[in-house]
Amino acid sequence: MASQDYREVLYSNYYSTHLGKNITDLNLFLDQNAKQLDKEFLHLLPNSKNSFILEIGCGCGPFLHMLSKNNYTNFIGLDISEDQVRAAHSVGINKVYKSDGFEYFKLNPSSEKADVIVAIDLIEHLTKNELVGFLLECKKHLKPNGIILMRTPNADTVIPGIFCNGDFTHETLFNSASASQVLLACGYTEVTITGGIMEANGIKKILQKIAEKIVLLKVKFILFATARSSKNYILSPNLVIKAKA
Repeated sequence: MASQDYREVLYSNYYSTHLGKNITDLNLFLDQNAKQLDKEFLHLLPNSKNSFILEIGCGCGPFLHMLSKNNYTNFIGLDISEDQVRAAHSVGINKVYKSDGFEYFKLNPSSEKADVIVAIDLIEHLTKNELVGFLLECKKHLKPNGIILMRTPNADTVIPGIFCNGDFTHETLFNSASASQVLLACGYTEVTITGGIMEANGIKKILQKIAEKIVLLKVKFILFATARSSKNYILSPNLVIKAKA
């Protein structure tokens, strides 16, 4: 039986069969995500609202929507899923184009270098060889002292399978140590890695914080029992990564 490239099958309808299958109001979804992305990324962005920001793997546009709400004006997004691009355009996020990073860099070798390259929930979809190539290409297309911002599932979270294996298209898993390792090896500097933010509201938020402290205490005890350090342990389901070119 002939093999089939899974990406051709899954990405052709990625929004309708995976990301968007539980979304009834895309505008509401974008607004809700903008609040989370504000907390995770807004403080990491340049102050200049005219900074050129390139997002690769932008999906239906949550990060670009957040940029627009915060008055950033000079940005574009790329995604290989026509389904995702169509969804973004349907809500007026028009600076989204069907392409991947490799294709964009190949077709636009002398294009304007970016102040920021963003990859939200992207690098886990790349093989290790693809990831190294991606990071090296991004570095070439960043301005001096430009930054790359990424978010990816955290393999060190308490139940990693829910987040790391919940998408068939995931290829590579990271914890803070391996993420830092590959960025430094690719020539990036000033690598900082923090936990992503997934907060509830009201009383649920308070209970979540209490539960988090209990779980973290248990994890630290397990690490101590196995002679491992908990100094740089990150509990959250996602990692937020910033590095300078």
